[in-house]
Amino acid sequence: ELLKSMDEKEIMQNPAPAIILESVTEGKTTLRVEVWTRQGEVNSLGPRIAAAIQHELPETDVSVAGFRPIII
Repeated sequence: ELLKSMDEKEIMQNPAPAIILESVTEGKTTLRVEVWTRQGEVNSLGPRIAAAIQHELPETDVSVAGFRPIII
């Protein structure tokens, strides 16, 4: 819902954003967030998504590890 609520100028809704469970180890859950965006938003989008998640879930430790934009 958080990704759907972000400005459509930042995150396109078609194709829909996806959150994929990558691993759960030693109390750490790793999720991959996949979104489509316009080319001009690519570099700043990862940190903005992480900040929005951290705001919604303040008890979590959110980081932007391995941010890899794919430009088509």
